[in-house]
Amino acid sequence: MNDQRLNTRLRLLCVGTGRDGTMSVSRMVQAIFDEEGKGRQCLHEYAARSFYQAYCSWRETGEESHLDEIVKLVCDCPYDAVIGNGYAPILHLLEGRLPPSVRIRPRSASRTRAGEAIS
Repeated sequence: MNDQRLNTRLRLLCVGTGRDGTMSVSRMVQAIFDEEGKGRQCLHEYAARSFYQAYCSWRETGEESHLDEIVKLVCDCPYDAVIGNGYAPILHLLEGRLPPSVRIRPRSASRTRAGEAIS
């Protein structure tokens, strides 16, 4: 995995922690997109299990192929917005690699990351 900017349709990634309203938020974002009329799409929990599995496999084995799978999932994302769970562990891997319009902001500066940074 390198530090190159990823080519993806994704412009909004909203991360939840479970039972915190991400389904409702995704419906609201889709309603905004529908009203806008530009055909943009939002999905709740796009490939969440696959992201979890790839991240856990990488942490357990250290094999770069699992990081490549994460990149592929992001690059192949057919949605403008993704809202849900399963993305928190990978945020630090995507920092600075998503389009400039996508910003990763931790809730608190004192929070620890869920893994090591990739150089």
